[in-house]
Amino acid sequence: MPRWLDAALAVFFLILTAPLWLFLILWIKLDSRGPAFFRQLRVGKEGRLFWLWKFRGMVENGSNGNGYHSNITVKNDPRVSRAGRFLRATKMDELPQLINILKGEMTFVGPRPEVPEMIQKYPPRALDVLTFKPGLTCPGTLTYVLQMEQYLPANGEAEEFYLKNLVEKKARLDLMYLQKRDVATDLRLIFVSTPWAIAKRVSRQLFRPPKKLSLPLEVPEPRLEEKVSA
Repeated sequence: MPRWLDAALAVFFLILTAPLWLFLILWIKLDSRGPAFFRQLRVGKEGRLFWLWKFRGMVENGSNGNGYHSNITVKNDPRVSRAGRFLRATKMDELPQLINILKGEMTFVGPRPEVPEMIQKYPPRALDVLTFKPGLTCPGTLTYVLQMEQYLPANGEAEEFYLKNLVEKKARLDLMYLQKRDVATDLRLIFVSTPWAIAKRVSRQLFRPPKKLSLPLEVPEPRLEEKVSA
């Protein structure tokens, strides 16, 4: 999408959700000790670093006292606060990234930005996502939160499993979309596909018992030579 449309949508959503921000800030502060906002260094387009903002969804010490630390959040992660469980399921913790979009560091549709430590471990073919500006949502992201995320082991092996089995699949889906995107498909992804995916995620994580999982399906290889500029 053009930069002006990104900015206009960011302003629209900031105004629309302003009362919700006040409620979430109060809830987070009352639920657990620490600030309402959390910032983290992430890798943007062409490797440029920027501070990504979120509503804090984890306890202040980041390990809940058991020493567990990882860049990947797993099911029943002990670091997630009570408010954070709802925020992360509904993706409301990502609302402050509207500010990142206004600043031009992110866009609405693009690969999710990773922390520098994870990018250093990325398989080479997945690094092609860095040629695009990072975003709030993308097909790879939606597929991950609806399907791939369920395969993460709920232990200290989650990060290794993610890097070995899931990150390249997610990158392929993003690249296949970004090579052929247009404004109409981006708007459909923002206003239709993403809300639908969030609704399914909320239903699965907050209301349904877990199901037995099978192995993830293979994702086709994108034709990277067709890649267009971000």
